[in-house]
Amino acid sequence: MEKTPRPRTEGYMIDFFGPGYDAAEAMGVLPWLRELPSPIRRPWSSACGCTAPCLPPTGLLFLSILAVGLCVATALTTAEAAAGVFGTRLATGIQVAAALGATVLNAALLLLAYRVLTHRRLPARKLYGATLGGACAWQVLQWGGSYYVEHVLRGATATYGMFGIVLGLLAWLYLGALIFLTTAEVSSVRVMRLWPRSLLTPFTDQVLLSPGDRRAYRSYAETETFKGFQKVRVRFEPPTRTPGDDLPREEGP
Repeated sequence: MEKTPRPRTEGYMIDFFGPGYDAAEAMGVLPWLRELPSPIRRPWSSACGCTAPCLPPTGLLFLSILAVGLCVATALTTAEAAAGVFGTRLATGIQVAAALGATVLNAALLLLAYRVLTHRRLPARKLYGATLGGACAWQVLQWGGSYYVEHVLRGATATYGMFGIVLGLLAWLYLGALIFLTTAEVSSVRVMRLWPRSLLTPFTDQVLLSPGDRRAYRSYAETETFKGFQKVRVRFEPPTRTPGDDLPREEGP
């Protein structure tokens, strides 16, 4: 709580959990809160009266499929190392098949994630290239992690081995998140056709916008909408000439 002479004009951010729902219902403002842009849901309540955030059935199903898929992909990637523990060696064909299977499975998981977690409906045919590239990068990252554990951490002392595991795990998680986000960005550029882009657009207004620039800036404005019936229209004017500027003329019809 804070003491101010008047309410803030920019509004307030309030998190609801636990008894907050009961207080909102007692005040009679819960129906009004449900009309706000952020969804308001009552959390799941256990028999003892404890509350916890709830996930829709689709989210639980997606997390279950993602967990099982990642376990299977990791098992395929580490199949050679697991076989070496038992004193056997897999044939070259089996190793190649396991690597290809893990890559295809990772691509399918990425495709499923981008189809389920995004608000707009994305055509799957425009996601194949990006998800396959992300799956290959993820496979290389797993091979790099296995090599790091087998050749760098093996034989290290307990102290240095612990630091190596922690730092290596942090780097591995960072690279994995980077691959996931980069694949998502490439997919969004492909789906929304946000190319080609002008290199000088972020630095000056004295530049002709390409079709990709116009679609990008139009999407930036549309993301600020808060209601389904709210419509945003973006209009671009030609850049104003200043003395000494020599803008290239736009060719074509």
